[in-house]
Amino acid sequence: MWKSTRILSVAFRPRFLAPRSIRNLRTTTIAYKDAFDKERQRQQAQDDLNEEVNEYKRHDTEQSNDLAPETERLDPQSIPGLYPSFEKEDDSWYIDPEYSQPSEFVPLWQRRSKQPISEASLDAPMFDMCCALLREDGPVSVYDVRDRCEWTSQMVVAEATSTRHMRAMGERLLKSIKEKDRRNNSSRTIRVDGRESDDWMVIDMGVFVVHIMTPEAYKTYDLKSLWTTPLYEPDDIEHKD
Repeated sequence: MWKSTRILSVAFRPRFLAPRSIRNLRTTTIAYKDAFDKERQRQQAQDDLNEEVNEYKRHDTEQSNDLAPETERLDPQSIPGLYPSFEKEDDSWYIDPEYSQPSEFVPLWQRRSKQPISEASLDAPMFDMCCALLREDGPVSVYDVRDRCEWTSQMVVAEATSTRHMRAMGERLLKSIKEKDRRNNSSRTIRVDGRESDDWMVIDMGVFVVHIMTPEAYKTYDLKSLWTTPLYEPDDIEHKD
């Protein structure tokens, strides 16, 4: 119950929460993705409505052209309400009121970062080692998110074959990270989420974040679409009005 309440609170207020203030990284990403999907569904509904209106008009025109000359034709303006006026139709019921936002609102995943993490702060040897280890077990995608995140610079998304494989990949990666730090007499804060999950495990290394997902989760959450969505520029926001 607490997890459902937590997801709802994040999903309905994503733009007021800084990512670092949320402990559960997977919940944050899911909230962003849900809002992204709602916007895409709203746009699809609007496109479907426009297509339906155009189809109705085409059909009405074809029927009018097929009428015999001797057939009496009615003037649509002579009988109020005879023909619906689609141009003035209220289509607000297609839009989720809980996601209605002012025109200047820009989702977090489409905002340009004001203080991006510098490339020099990335621990390149550790990053390369993690990517190499993950690629031994399956396909890996790397997304540069410096332009849109102030709390990390790289998103590494690895696809496992099953839940067991996912957990094994995560534990192997954590063990390798700790051994490398031990040899270098260094220490770092590592946040792990989803260790007991059946489909998604997250390892937060600070300057980069590793996501290990089962094929089902990889397809369902589609992080590629979330983190590669074009960024809004100030000019785009002005033109929206």
